[in-house]
Amino acid sequence: MKAQNMVLVLVVVIMLASLGGTYLLFSQQGALSTQKIDSLKVVIDDLSVSLKKVDSGLKDIEARSSGYADSIKSLEEKISAGDADRKDIAAKVTDLMKAVGDIKGVAKSAAEVKQAAMEIQEPAPEPAAEPAPVTTQSETVDLGQIPVQK
Repeated sequence: MKAQNMVLVLVVVIMLASLGGTYLLFSQQGALSTQKIDSLKVVIDDLSVSLKKVDSGLKDIEARSSGYADSIKSLEEKISAGDADRKDIAAKVTDLMKAVGDIKGVAKSAAEVKQAAMEIQEPAPEPAAEPAPVTTQSETVDLGQIPVQK
């Protein structure tokens, strides 16, 4: 019986040692996982701080780019207004050139009429003691024969 008790005590001691080892093993794993969780929390906090910095940087860039977009839109409006003004001025210049051409044509016609009128006019007789010579019908100029340009 003593041997049976010894075996029984030995089995109980082995079981207790096994239980103690298992407890120690799991307790260390728990400590390791707690350390891992704490280190992950630190990494996550660092990443969230970095993410906030990146987010604020993106907001700054977005604000600047919207300002640039407004400036670009304003410049495009000014350019289109300038193009419209340029087209309007070009149309007015074309109209003025046509008017100048018309005026030149009228002035040329007026100069030709004036020249023809000067050719038709007879020089004024100089005061002379002699009586003026009498002209006949064949010496007069028919005004219907003067060409007039239109």
